[in-house]
Order: sequence, then structure tokens, then C-alpha cells
Amino acid sequence: MLRKKIQEVLGAAIKSAQTAGEIIFFETPDIKVGKPPEGVEGDYATNIAMAISKIIKEPADKVAEIVVKHLLKNKEKETWVFEEGPVVKKPGFINFFVSKEYLQKQIPEILEKGENYGQLEIGKNKKVQVEFISANPTGPLTVGNARGGVFGDTLANVLKKAGFKTEKAYYINDYGMQVLTLGHSVLKDAEAKYKGDYIDKLHERIKETDPYKAGQEAAKIIVEEMIKKTTDKAGIKYDEWFSESELYNKKEVNKVLSQLEKKGLTHEKEGALWFKSTAFGDKRDRVVIKSDGWKTYLAGDIAYHKYKFENKKFDKVINIWGADHLDDEPGLQAGVEARA
Repeated sequence: MLRKKIQEVLGAAIKSAQTAGEIIFFETPDIKVGKPPEGVEGDYATNIAMAISKIIKEPADKVAEIVVKHLLKNKEKETWVFEEGPVVKKPGFINFFVSKEYLQKQIPEILEKGENYGQLEIGKNKKVQVEFISANPTGPLTVGNARGGVFGDTLANVLKKAGFKTEKAYYINDYGMQVLTLGHSVLKDAEAKYKGDYIDKLHERIKETDPYKAGQEAAKIIVEEMIKKTTDKAGIKYDEWFSESELYNKKEVNKVLSQLEKKGLTHEKEGALWFKSTAFGDKRDRVVIKSDGWKTYLAGDIAYHKYKFENKKFDKVINIWGADHLDDEPGLQAGVEARA
């Protein structure tokens, strides 16, 4: 709000200087207002004088002095929000100091609006989903997951403040090989992979002998008693916890793969089903059903994004992924484009 106010008074001062014939040009450059560098006095600063100096071929500090003169000339008590007056800093910056009186006058509005103070309308209420962390439910969250947690939660809060209708989502990968592997680990059989105190405790609690069903039970416990407790402690409140298994239970993954096949966007090779993602700029095609019959993460991800855009009707979707998934991004982008 203050930046907009500064832009307004600068625009008025520049027009005043033009009318007086002290600076002559036909089109005012964009007026940019920001924070001055660390160690430089001032609450806000602008380089507009330097932009104008390039047009009229006059020294920037001279242009800045002219602009400041007209700023002070146009000063009105009810609209002026600065101390003493703007100052010129070499080589032509104009620095502003916000008055304490103005800041004190904002207190009633801050108290009245509470969390809505400073709310912007940039987003125009467009629907945006930020999906973040979404770690496999095969164990507790790690320090590595913390990066995605803080970044995703903060980004979603900023978007909401900017006027977007924002939702936070956690995608639970509770289907497939990772669940089967978790089950073997809980049963402590020959195909066990995961280890740790939490596996020992799950082994004591879960009586199911079928590896996949044991994995499903374990995944539910890990989500409820480990993952959700960790995100709660971090102050992260999700709007939706979405299970991959729901997509399979409702046959949504099969529907998506069938649609891709009808469009001629799949082919078989080496006993596996491949998605022709190269048709959408990917560097290689991607497996969606492996030779052993298991569907890949990508198959579920494409179905999940169909749900995001078609069922939830988001205008924009932002996924916060770890660096280890960098190579997976082009495949998903292709999958979303193929579904469009």
C-alpha cells in the first residue's frame, strides 16, 4: 500500500515538473519503488530519476532534485505520509522515510481487520492448489521433507494473502510396490527392506499375514500417528489429504490410461506399457505399466492431476518436489498436457 502511495505522489510530481517545463519527455518510465540496500538510510527508494535521465540526457541527481522539489511543492497534509521529505542519494536515488504519525494511524485498521490487514486482490480469487511434502507413508518424515514443508506452506499463505483461493494438499502414495515393500518389512520376511524402531513397533501391532494388506495397515498408522503429528507440530494445516489408493479403488487410473490409449499416446515395449511423453517435448517416453503388471507413480500422478483440474477445478496447480524428482517433472507435465 505504501509503495502504491509513493508511486502516486511520484507520478504527480513528475507531471508537475513537466508542466513547469523543467523536465521534458513524452512517456514516463515505469515507476519502481523498493527497499534501499542494507546500510542505506530510508524506508523506501526509487530509481525513477535515473530512468528519466537516460531519456532527457541530464544528470540523474539533477533530475532527482527536480522531482523532490515538486514532491514537496505538491505536499498535502491529509495525504503526505513521509517524515521531513525525500532525500536524494548518489547517483540519483530518491529515498523516503515513512512518518511515525502515519504508521500510528494504521493501528485502528490493523486491529479491525486482523489477519485480513494488507489483503491484496492480485489473485482475483482464482483457485490454486499447492501440494507439498507428499512423502511416501513408509516411515516418519525426514529433515529433507522439512524444506518442502516450510516452502510449500509459506508459498500457499502468500498466495492466499495475494487474493488467490488457495488450498494445501498432501498426496498419500498408499498404493503399489512401496506399500508391498512396507508390508514385507513389517512382517520381517525375506523381502523386508525398511528397518528401525518404528518397524519393530508395527511388527508387534499388525497381525495381518498378507504382505500387501499388512503394508496398507502400516501405511495408515504411519500417516495418522507419525506424518500428521509432525505436520501439526510444524503448524502446517492441510485442506486435503488425498490417497492414491482412492484413485485405484474408483478405477480412475485405468480410465486415464484408456483415454491415452484411445488418443494413440501409448505403446508396448519389452512387456511394459509406455506413455508417448516425447510427443509433448519430453526427452524420453515413460513407463506407466511395468512388465510385472504394477502401475508406476506416473500413472497415478496423471490420474491425480485429472482430479485436480477436472474435479476440483483448480486454475493453477503447484507441486513442491524434492531434487530427487527432478527427472520426473517432464513426464508429469506431458501427462497433464495429454489430458488437456
